[in-house]
Amino acid sequence: MIRDYEPRIAMTQHDIRALQMAKAAVQAAARILMKQLGVDTLSRVLLTSGTGPAIDPQRAGVIGLFPDCDAEHLGFIENAAFEGAKAALISRAARDGIATLAKRIKVVETVLDPDFAMEQIGATGLPHARLGFPKIGAALAIPDNEDRVAERRGGRRGRS
Repeated sequence: MIRDYEPRIAMTQHDIRALQMAKAAVQAAARILMKQLGVDTLSRVLLTSGTGPAIDPQRAGVIGLFPDCDAEHLGFIENAAFEGAKAALISRAARDGIATLAKRIKVVETVLDPDFAMEQIGATGLPHARLGFPKIGAALAIPDNEDRVAERRGGRRGRS
C-alpha cells in the first residue's frame, strides 16, 4: 500500500559537514579581520542574502557563523548588493559615494594570515571548539555552553 507522506526535510552527514565548513570559513575570516583591525568584539552584525531573509541572524549566531555579539545588534538586509547596484545606476550621489568608499577599501587575504588555519579548525565545531557564545545564546534562551567550552579549552575531551 502506498501512503501519502508530508514533505520532510532530511539532513545528511554531508550536509552537516558542508554547513560546518562554510560557517568555519566565515567565522575564521571574521576573526582574522577583527585581529587585523585590533577589534575584540563586534558592535553590529548585518547579514544579507539575495534570496530574502532565509537566514535568521540569531540562529546563525548560535551556530557560530560569526563572533559572539549582542542579539539586539543583529540585522538582516534583503538584497543589499542588488539595492546598491540599483542606487548606483539611478543616482549620481550614490555613485559618488560608492567611488569614495571604494578608495578606502583595503583588500585582506584572510587565508594568508598565519592564524587562519587554526581559526578555521576551531570554528568547525558547533558552535565553536573553544569559544562560547553567551551573548547570542542568552537572547534565544538556550543553555549556556561556557561549562563545556571550558572543558574543551584544555585540549581533547577525555572518555568517560
